[in-house]
Amino acid sequence: MKMQVEQQIKEIWAILHAMAERENQMEIRFNKKLEAVERKREADQRAMNERMDRAEARMDKTDRQILATYKLVRQGMKMLVELGTAQKEMKQEVRGLVKAQKAHVDSMRRGNGNGRRH
Repeated sequence: MKMQVEQQIKEIWAILHAMAERENQMEIRFNKKLEAVERKREADQRAMNERMDRAEARMDKTDRQILATYKLVRQGMKMLVELGTAQKEMKQEVRGLVKAQKAHVDSMRRGNGNGRRH
């Protein structure tokens, strides 16, 4: 009977040892999978950071282009205002010249100022 009990104890120990070995193997597989998932997550994070960096660079470029366009439009508007002002001044000067020319032509028609006509 003692041998039978010892045999059962050995069998129980063998079962416990096998279970512990399977648990160790499962833990090793789990850790490998966990490490693979972590490596993939880190790679995905790096890729996402690179995409974000490229997106920020594009946004910075776009911002600079928008600012340049804004400055061009603003300068163009200033030039239009200046041209409008210059055009108004030019119109006044032309009117003055036309008036003076008309007065000169009229005076020529009336004579040289001493009452004689030519």
